[in-house]
Amino acid sequence: EYNLGLPSNYVAQGLPAIDYLLYGLSDSDDTVVSALSAPAYSNYLADLINRLHDLTSDVLADWKDSYKEEFITNQASSATGSIDKLVNDALFYYEKFLRAGKIGIPAGVFSGNPIEAAVEAPYSGIHSKRFFTEGLDSFQDFFNGESSIGRSEGTSLRHYLDQLGAEKDGVLLSQLINDQLNNARTKAAELGEDLQNQVAEDNTKMLETYDELQKVVVLLKVDMLQALNIKVDFVDADGD
Repeated sequence: EYNLGLPSNYVAQGLPAIDYLLYGLSDSDDTVVSALSAPAYSNYLADLINRLHDLTSDVLADWKDSYKEEFITNQASSATGSIDKLVNDALFYYEKFLRAGKIGIPAGVFSGNPIEAAVEAPYSGIHSKRFFTEGLDSFQDFFNGESSIGRSEGTSLRHYLDQLGAEKDGVLLSQLINDQLNNARTKAAELGEDLQNQVAEDNTKMLETYDELQKVVVLLKVDMLQALNIKVDFVDADGD
């Protein structure tokens, strides 16, 4: 008996739980397949997948039904305004989940020692770098206003900064941000597909990737937010 809607069960669901069920029950594929043939396992796996689908569908439906217009009309230039909240949430994702969660924490940036098991999708051994790369691509697409469908381009933070003429050392700030994101991607290309093995065998490359990601944080949280006159609305306690 379980209720996936309870906060106490948040840690027992989502992609991490699916990663465990598909890859973590055993080192043997036959044993995993055998386990998942039992209703207790197969039903739970199906429930996890259905919950991901349902939650995503709910968010999309809310956006289409009402929240889209509410978001557009909320043009307040304050912490409650749509742009302020959107930018802050995007920066929070980049800094806490992408930079720290996917690279910095497993590399031991904050603990002083590498934590191999802290990589994303640790059981599969094949998705951790891919998930990081897709996260980085998605953030850069968000910054540039590029749609994931058809690669069409809309108005974005890059356009906003360019319209303001925001520069640093005589170079457009938007170009500096994109250049540094590309630098981070180039450095990350040196990582192996399994970041758990990367931490264990050559953690220096993880630390170097983190350093390139950190340079983007400075451009975003200091230079971009000053140009847009947006204040940070989340607590930062990791020394940035």
